[in-house]
Amino acid sequence: MNRVDILNSAKEDNPIVLTEFNNIYKKHKRENRVRDYLYCFYEGKDDSKYYNFRVENINSNNKKVSHLSCKGKDKVIKLLNILKSKEKVYKEGKLLFFIDKDFDALIKQDKLKELQKIDVLYITPTYSIENLYTTIGAFHEILKSEFHLMETEENFQKLTDLFRLRQNEFHQIMLDVNSWIATQNYFLETLDTEERRKIPYNELNIDKFLRINLEKITYKEQNVVEFLENKFQKSFKMEEIEVFDKFRELKDKLSQNSQVNFRGKFELEFLTKFLISLKERCTQKDGLGLCFIGINEKIKVQLTLNDTISNLSQYADTPECLKRFIIGNKSGI
Repeated sequence: MNRVDILNSAKEDNPIVLTEFNNIYKKHKRENRVRDYLYCFYEGKDDSKYYNFRVENINSNNKKVSHLSCKGKDKVIKLLNILKSKEKVYKEGKLLFFIDKDFDALIKQDKLKELQKIDVLYITPTYSIENLYTTIGAFHEILKSEFHLMETEENFQKLTDLFRLRQNEFHQIMLDVNSWIATQNYFLETLDTEERRKIPYNELNIDKFLRINLEKITYKEQNVVEFLENKFQKSFKMEEIEVFDKFRELKDKLSQNSQVNFRGKFELEFLTKFLISLKERCTQKDGLGLCFIGINEKIKVQLTLNDTISNLSQYADTPECLKRFIIGNKSGI
């Protein structure tokens, strides 16, 4: 696909967000406020919950953020190409674009390298922004602010150790799941797959095959790959030698630095369920009326899969590369 094709495709895929942005930009221009804003384009509607206050706090010009959801990674990139081609029209505004790395470092290395050259495009150093919520540093901030523990307390270290233990278990169990998804993405990207539809991973919740609590993490399904192949009938099957070999290759790579490279939505699900279990335990008493885990205060933070990305946003990591990106992009597209 050449540049003209890309631009034409983008016009077809992004009519709503293009119209929304043009309306916002024209309004700000009439009000002489274009230079007061950073116009940020995200993959999904929840991304602004992580990025917006970071962009506002890091940029030294005290600009406000006007954000738009493009409803997909490819659409962010296509929209970027359109707006780049109309640079003179938007020369007064500062436009920034944000996408997740996903499994691109494993299966789309050349494409990723090209995208990394675009100075107004930020690519997460992790699979997605959700991974930035599940680091030990983020967990520590949650313990301090929401569970009211000090770093010097014995229970702080005990819960840190418990979180590491359960997270490691989770990663061991989820290795096959992430490797299977990466394998599917690889073949969808590299082979002629017109007869295959893209696999709807968003329908896949870890509740379907895992139980998570403070004590242990266990499989509901003994053979998770078989479970996935049955659930997604049009997937590439392990009985094909080429598929099985790629699965083993990607599994070896993903076994290293799992917290960074595993699918972010699964990582966030784990964190949420761990914290829900921890919160419930805070209300349980032993025979002497003492809390089992030494936290005797009511924990107020709302913890559901829909709320976590918003309610815990302030505790998520802020990568240095994000700070450099925002500081280094102060004017123009």
